[in-house]
Amino acid sequence: MKPGAVQRYYLTAEFRTLFLRSLREMVGYAKGKHGHADLHSSRIAQDEKDVAAMVDLIKNWTDPFAGHVQLSSISTGAVATTAIAEDLATAYKVGEAAYADFKKTRLESQPPKVRFNDKLKKQKLKTFSALSKTKTVAKGKDTETVLRADRNLFARMIVIAESRNLQMQDVLKHPLGPLPASLACNNGFPRKTNKAQLGKELEKLIQPTVEVTRPSAYLIDGMALVQKLKVDYLTFGEIADKILSRVLREGEGSNRVDVVFDVYRDISIKSAERELRGESDAITFKNLAAGQKVKQFKNLFTQ
Repeated sequence: MKPGAVQRYYLTAEFRTLFLRSLREMVGYAKGKHGHADLHSSRIAQDEKDVAAMVDLIKNWTDPFAGHVQLSSISTGAVATTAIAEDLATAYKVGEAAYADFKKTRLESQPPKVRFNDKLKKQKLKTFSALSKTKTVAKGKDTETVLRADRNLFARMIVIAESRNLQMQDVLKHPLGPLPASLACNNGFPRKTNKAQLGKELEKLIQPTVEVTRPSAYLIDGMALVQKLKVDYLTFGEIADKILSRVLREGEGSNRVDVVFDVYRDISIKSAERELRGESDAITFKNLAAGQKVKQFKNLFTQ
């Protein structure tokens, strides 16, 4: 900064403040008896209203002071996994240990064991943001592994067949691996098929009818029903009432209405498919109150 400019600023600061105050009084924009805007009664009332809204949100969404056994996020309600909880609990100690090592190896040692400008090792501690990260499986990797295994296997079979007089037609009648190649891949996951084709085959066995005989039952795909809803900025209670009214309207006239949702069992084809996609570690939510408002309903199904 130029010394002359600084001197002129301080010499004229008092007069500029006086002129500004006089101008505000002349146009009727003079400040009140409170010197700071945060001390105005309207601002105090607004702050108290915001605090009350925040307390109500925490109590209805997830209360961190309620003595829960599991660690959960205040903003999302997601429950932390065991690995995330351990990393968050030991983050301070890990940082202190890293600082002690940095000071000892780069500052106190003579000569330094590690140069001061060398790259620091990243601790890679897991946080709640790790819950939204998904694992990716490279396409084509499984096929490459199967082909390589088949090549080695057939090479060994040819060598053995020459010495033991094996008939290849008899050998190929049996699975050549731990799992049948027609049902599972080399990595143990089931082979993907067109699930819609099974539905088409089942529909061929059903004869359409104009009038449903009584008594009858009405089946509803729960996830398909939920996905069709447009309920942004509604509370969970209002969403539940809307789903119930729609179910009763569609199943009107039936003696029984069944709403079927997806079930993720540990031992199932669907569970293996989710693990293949990297979605086995799903985010769980708890303490969802009826009065909690949902701003983006579709985002609940992408977690």
